[in-house]
Amino acid sequence: MRMFQIALILVLQLSISAKGVWVFLDLGNTIIDTRTAGEFKYFPKAHEFLRALHNSGLSVAAISNIPESFGASHEEKLETLKDYIKENWQDESFAWDELDAIFLPLSNAELKPNETLYLRALRNAEECPAIYISENLKEVQKAQELGMAAYLFDYKGTQAYPEVSHLEEFIIQNYHRDYSKDCIIK
Repeated sequence: MRMFQIALILVLQLSISAKGVWVFLDLGNTIIDTRTAGEFKYFPKAHEFLRALHNSGLSVAAISNIPESFGASHEEKLETLKDYIKENWQDESFAWDELDAIFLPLSNAELKPNETLYLRALRNAEECPAIYISENLKEVQKAQELGMAAYLFDYKGTQAYPEVSHLEEFIIQNYHRDYSKDCIIK
């Protein structure tokens, strides 16, 4: 019983300390390996990373480029995206429930690295500190230009994903936009 109480306190502390901090992830070729047509799967350690982010109390969202042809509304586009991934999926089920939000372009003009999706995501985060993680250097650079903390995912690297235990500190040090101190509760 005592160990359960300690574990619960640690989880609550993580949730409280991360209030307001957001992690925005590129979906294709950062979380989902889409390099082989018809054989989509998690990158190694991607699902564990998503689960750790979700369990830490950080808000987690995907920002994904999809074509206009996926639908007229956000809801249609999201449903088409989920169907497309499901049809090509070769791994354990994708954990959509570990994402708090999904940002999609409403037109091809909004495709990353256009700033529209980043700014929409930041508005949703109520201008609290955030990080963008992607394998695409231009997208990472755009996030940095907009003042977001950013991390270049490298599936071949020794540290493909940032350490969740140090992520909040990394975000605060590398986030260059004004934000309310109410976003971070220590």
